[in-house]
Amino acid sequence: MKVFSYQVINIDHEQQLLLAFICYEDQPIMTSVYYRHIDGTSIQYNGDILFEVTSLQEEPLITPDNFSMNVPNTFRWAAYHNNQKVLDISAQVDTPYCFGLAAGFVSSYAWQGEFYDQPLVGRGYFEYIDRR
Repeated sequence: MKVFSYQVINIDHEQQLLLAFICYEDQPIMTSVYYRHIDGTSIQYNGDILFEVTSLQEEPLITPDNFSMNVPNTFRWAAYHNNQKVLDISAQVDTPYCFGLAAGFVSSYAWQGEFYDQPLVGRGYFEYIDRR
């Protein structure tokens, strides 16, 4: 694994999205979005999934083992399920990164976009490792 990201978005007090991205040697090996509802409903979206870092923080962060890591400033997610776009969001990291996830960092972000064609805004939890 060279790049890893795990994220959690609360759509509202009953719905949540879990987003995961794993990349090795610049080739994505897993890009997934999972939906879960407080009533027990759980869905792994089965269509195309996109995670794209659209800009990096100005300066790389240095890990305790002296690795210089570029971390996202902005990124986006898009997901399809049964040939329907279910998610399209853009995000801006707005909390200082904190080292402490394995060999990477944790932060949070503000996001805006659409979930099942409904415009929404919210916050997300963000884990990120890039050891390329």
